[in-house]
Amino acid sequence: MARIFLISWLALHIVLPFIFGADSLSANHDLPRLHVKRLKDIHGGYKTFYEVLYEKPPETHNELQRFINYVNRGNYNLDFLVLLVAKAGLKGMTLEEFLFGATE
Repeated sequence: MARIFLISWLALHIVLPFIFGADSLSANHDLPRLHVKRLKDIHGGYKTFYEVLYEKPPETHNELQRFINYVNRGNYNLDFLVLLVAKAGLKGMTLEEFLFGATE
């Protein structure tokens, strides 16, 4: 499943800029960040959201602060996206919906 997800993610970031142009991709740049922040709110805050994803509390305040900064920046890597799908309730949302919003 992770392999399919990776292929889809790469296809979206390589193929779509050529099809639609960079402007349409950057127009919804904040959508992934907003989805993750909504999940953070659903789970009760940064610390509990961290615990849901990593199945352990942050070991230090700096580790929690790094996580807070990561969530707020919105520049997520594939490993984080896999955690969101597996543990935070993103099952049922397509990658297209996550990146670009609901489609018709």
